[in-house]
Amino acid sequence: PEKQKEQFEQSISGNYKNPVKVEKVAFTGLTDLSDTITTVYTYTIKNEVIEAGSMKMIKVPFIDIIATLENLSLDKREFPIEYWNYENTDEYETNVTITLPAGHKDLEVPANESLKFKNSEYKISYVKTGDQIKVHRSVKLIRENISPDNYNDFKDFFNHIVDAESKYIVFK
Repeated sequence: PEKQKEQFEQSISGNYKNPVKVEKVAFTGLTDLSDTITTVYTYTIKNEVIEAGSMKMIKVPFIDIIATLENLSLDKREFPIEYWNYENTDEYETNVTITLPAGHKDLEVPANESLKFKNSEYKISYVKTGDQIKVHRSVKLIRENISPDNYNDFKDFFNHIVDAESKYIVFK
């Protein structure tokens, strides 16, 4: 368990400029013969809050990236995208709880979003409870070829996911 915690801390530290401290991490599904794994973890990142005057902002710290635009730069495609080559996961279920510092009140959270491309779905929701904001993200990806005719819709779907995951929680 200590080695798992240490390696998990190293793997998520690469996503941040500031020190990361993993308090606990637990895995389920590692010894089963199933295709699902669950990771539950708690960690703290120092100096990750952005200050803009009297307001403070924080991005939701997702450690898994659902969508990138690096392979979607073309305006038009001649051949299908073999999406199964880029994605190795069918479903993501992510719950993040952010605890605001004592004495701070949240001002604004991003809007809930629900996106769809063919049978692929992306949903993200934000629930405020006291000094905590609970973020729930569920993603179902159908890893099939994307035809040139569907390329622009697929690109829009990914653009919207990237935009949804770039939003900040603002508090004072």
